[in-house]
Amino acid sequence: NGLPLQAGGADYFYLGAKPLQADVHSHDGTAGGISDQSPWHGQGAFGVCCARPGNIYGGAGTGGNVVRPMLIKHSGSAFEMADGIRTAALNGADVINISWSFECGFAGVNWCDNPLYDAKEYFQNAINLANTLGVMVVASAANDSENISGKDVWPCTLDNVICVGAINR
Repeated sequence: NGLPLQAGGADYFYLGAKPLQADVHSHDGTAGGISDQSPWHGQGAFGVCCARPGNIYGGAGTGGNVVRPMLIKHSGSAFEMADGIRTAALNGADVINISWSFECGFAGVNWCDNPLYDAKEYFQNAINLANTLGVMVVASAANDSENISGKDVWPCTLDNVICVGAINR
């Protein structure tokens, strides 16, 4: 419904309860808050996965009544994104859905391989931890309807990640 943490939000399996949440940025234990009245990035992905059938919003997720979502908030830094993967894996996730991606090489600089900012190893270690714990990591190829072959799009180009995308709507 675009209000994932609204009290009694009809999208959730545990009607009237907040889903499991983590905040790897401010560490306040929430991925938003009940007073958050605006749509947020993960809501579309959540709806496809976890929206409860018969929720009066016209859509049901593929997991419907059998999944228990975990919402993770981060600031957008590579290190916090990796911490989100680690947090989900260590808190019992079976599948980690990553609805964001970014290209490492742009403006002529491949900043992802910068030895002073070793985000690639940090990211890969988080994904490897999840994989070791039996967690499937699925990531978006991007939202630009373009072929990413030959591009270094994270996390899709990292090991142990299932990359999902589409070229045409």
